[in-house]
Amino acid sequence: MRTTGIPSCPKFLQREARESYGRTGNKCARISTLTELSDTPLSTLCLSSTEYLEGTDPLCKSGIVVGPLNGPDTIENIRK
Repeated sequence: MRTTGIPSCPKFLQREARESYGRTGNKCARISTLTELSDTPLSTLCLSSTEYLEGTDPLCKSGIVVGPLNGPDTIENIRK
């Protein structure tokens, strides 16, 4: 069964993951892909993407990581 709203954000998500949950949840709601069971996969996606960005940030600042200079998959574009 589809739902019109975003499932409640789990309490264990921290600030950035909670913000991502809201942004991603709104996008999913607009295209009617949310169900009442969407809270777990949505929170997992937001938590893992936040942890990935937090983990790569120090590496990027130190210059250890060399990635694509442009394109949709650069870290700068993922953060937007």
